[in-house]
Amino acid sequence: MVDQDRISLWNLERFTFRCMKFMVPCLDGKHYEHELNLEDYDPDSGYMVEGNEDILSIRYENGRIWMTSFQETFEDWCAWRFSGHQDMESHGYRGRVLGNAGKENFAGYLAQRYGQGIHSRTEIYRIVERLGVEEWVRLVDCRIREREADGSFQADMNRFIREEFFPMETRRVLELTFERVDGTVACAEDMLRYAISQVQLHLDEYKCVGILI
Repeated sequence: MVDQDRISLWNLERFTFRCMKFMVPCLDGKHYEHELNLEDYDPDSGYMVEGNEDILSIRYENGRIWMTSFQETFEDWCAWRFSGHQDMESHGYRGRVLGNAGKENFAGYLAQRYGQGIHSRTEIYRIVERLGVEEWVRLVDCRIREREADGSFQADMNRFIREEFFPMETRRVLELTFERVDGTVACAEDMLRYAISQVQLHLDEYKCVGILI
């Protein structure tokens, strides 16, 4: 099944945990306090416990998440890990998890801070450099064309952006040529599409396409 109009968040991991200790009830003799010791997990990540009908309350305290329940023991309670690392595995997926955090440079700062468009070839190179895709593809040329070449890649990763005043079919074409980094097979085409899609956000008068060599 394909879910439409959803944005995937690749830094989330859902995991289950169980009661690992012999529990003593609280002073009232009815409730039990279970803990999820975050020292047993990645200390640089954030964590949330998923509520269920057995959990009465959840709180964070001194590196632990405490859950109050009538249950003395439990299995398969769920929690979520929010990771900033790119080596996380989730739901049986063993591939590398890629992020979209960009590098900081002056051209990117101006474009983001003041809404400046692209006015030179150098600015295009700096925008692409800021994306951090050089491990997979390298921008080697850019040119203006009257029409796009057959087999060009489209800037189609930001479909939520509406074309307000300048429909793509009326624009001249800005063709960005990328070179595949030696030995890189996986993700090269996706990184190219990501790069030209981000460049397209700064262009009102051109349609951005990509060529991979």
